[in-house]
Amino acid sequence: MLELGVRPHLVAHAMGLPQPTLISWYQQITGDRTKRGPLKTGAASYVRDRSGAERLSVFCVLYRTLQRDQTPSAEHLIAAIEMYNRLQPEPIDGTLAWMAARELDASRESGRDDMLKLRFCTSCKLPHVYHLQSVALRKCPFCRPCAVSGKRRGRKREQVDSDSQLILPD
Repeated sequence: MLELGVRPHLVAHAMGLPQPTLISWYQQITGDRTKRGPLKTGAASYVRDRSGAERLSVFCVLYRTLQRDQTPSAEHLIAAIEMYNRLQPEPIDGTLAWMAARELDASRESGRDDMLKLRFCTSCKLPHVYHLQSVALRKCPFCRPCAVSGKRRGRKREQVDSDSQLILPD
């Protein structure tokens, strides 16, 4: 997980390992100092535009496909990050991937509306990440680029995307 860019304190939380040891390992593995400062509030706060929404949607679909109905684990997260990085030219940030996976797992269990969810777009039929409180994640990024970018272009911005359906767990 450290090699994939996940912050050491998140790995310490997930694996139960001591944080000072993980910080030194992170520096040895990556050759960089650990990122400092507070994390953003959630995965949705990292996404600002349509291309970010597309990338996050692809990662979340890979993660959910690998996980299926099994209990969430670090192995699923690592496999999804590695697969995403092999398929996409721009690698995903490990911390963003960890936060997105954690929110997907929590929303699956709790059904809360203030977390990431996967939905199918009724127009293009592709799954995409949805978050009610994020402008970039309210609409399908694959078939509605004008609505996602925030440019009005003659249309009123809707509060909830009526063209999406929630993906229910199997």
